[in-house]
Amino acid sequence: MATTVNIERAVNKLRQLATELHRPLRDVLDSEARNVAIEFAKFTQPFGTGEAAKSAGEKAVVRDIYKVYATPGKAWADINNNAAAGAFWRAFKQDNIDEAQRILNEFGNSLRGCLIEGFDGGAAHKAARNEKTGRVNQRRPSIVVREPKLLQRYVEEEIRHVGTAKGAWADVARQISGSIRGLRSQSEGDITANWITRKGAGFGSVSRSGSDENPVITINSTIPYARNVLNSSAQAFAMGTARRRMIKNLETAVRFSTRNLRSAA
Repeated sequence: MATTVNIERAVNKLRQLATELHRPLRDVLDSEARNVAIEFAKFTQPFGTGEAAKSAGEKAVVRDIYKVYATPGKAWADINNNAAAGAFWRAFKQDNIDEAQRILNEFGNSLRGCLIEGFDGGAAHKAARNEKTGRVNQRRPSIVVREPKLLQRYVEEEIRHVGTAKGAWADVARQISGSIRGLRSQSEGDITANWITRKGAGFGSVSRSGSDENPVITINSTIPYARNVLNSSAQAFAMGTARRRMIKNLETAVRFSTRNLRSAA
């Protein structure tokens, strides 16, 4: 399910600060929506924007896939009996899958009973994902893949998707202001956030409605699994963080503007 957020009438504090700065309320609301989009990008799993977040996301994808699938080599290593393991490998190499299956069922340990089958293109992996979290809770693989190269290709393809859901929110921020300022975090050693910003283009949308006195801005991620990687509690926390940052920035601007007026007088 995609994620849509309506940011309606600015609270009184924002309205007051907008008035003091002589800024249209809609502009202030746009700024808040941009801050929310940046925070959503940060809070969407994998949490963060740096290399550590990218690496954690990629490792999680690999772990989940191998919770569902095992390679023939893994099945061979799962057989403790050396003679049986050798017989399994010979049968597999000779494409005698029935015999290889019989040996695995009799002498396998954690993979005993797993079916030796052709790779299904990732269907079992997608089916095993939890609807709410998107993660795989399966305790052991259910399929020993006959074509490990196809499985490896699938793993590499899925890894490339890491950061796409975050990138959709970066796309929203870019549409609002033309900038993703605030997404990069030097504290994380994040020199560049390209692994996020080069993905997700076209998956974010922004629409404005309401009146100048009571503006509404709607930001949306059309990524189908958006709610899986940014749940409601993370959304609420991110929006609170964005609101506090917005108010702090406006208060600073008001103090600066007041100081300049006093100096000019």
